[in-house]
Amino acid sequence: MGSKRHTVTVCEVEALSPRLRRLRLTAESLRGVAWTPGDKVKLRICGKSRSYTPSAMDGHAGWMDIVFFLHGNGPASRWAAEAEVGTPAVLTRPEKSIKRPKRTPDWVLFLGDETTLGLANALVTSLPPGTPVDGAIEIGPSDVDAIRKLGLPLSACPRGDHYGEALVEWVERHAPRDGRGLVWIAGESVTVRTLKRMLSSGESAEVTVKTKGYWKSKRRRVASTTGPMLVAAK
Repeated sequence: MGSKRHTVTVCEVEALSPRLRRLRLTAESLRGVAWTPGDKVKLRICGKSRSYTPSAMDGHAGWMDIVFFLHGNGPASRWAAEAEVGTPAVLTRPEKSIKRPKRTPDWVLFLGDETTLGLANALVTSLPPGTPVDGAIEIGPSDVDAIRKLGLPLSACPRGDHYGEALVEWVERHAPRDGRGLVWIAGESVTVRTLKRMLSSGESAEVTVKTKGYWKSKRRRVASTTGPMLVAAK
């Protein structure tokens, strides 16, 4: 299983957008470490641990990719913004974070925001070839190009006045496919619950809805024009 902690080094840096950065971390001790798409790791930064979902990992070559959302001026954002090839870090071995369905879906729908790009990439690239994938990422207008650079088959929904509003509007315009489907919803917790209610209202036995709340906004909640309670952006 490998050691619990790994001293890694940044070996690649890619600017996906002004606020999104992909860092590839490598270490000999990562060789042979098992990873399932959706697993999480904890990165030790400035004496504190932060959880991340790797967007990709190669246990044979000994590297993993993490997509960082550079928001605010916290230690994790500063570290990721300043990291360059050769920068060291310490992270934990991948751990289970989400329960994946046992059956193979006929189609997949993914809904999320900037914080979920790593999870989206990990899940989408792990699907059997030819699996239809649809969905959307709500994202700041300056960061929409990150979705294209990652090669994700998802729509970019520029954020409006309220968090979650663009995703609600996207769901209202797109009817689910027929057949055995899998829906992933991740990101801000109020938005996740709102979207789950919308999609579960017409859920059939053939459609499985999985959710993962990554963070919770402390901003005041307001009613969107479409009805559900969403989070106001300042």
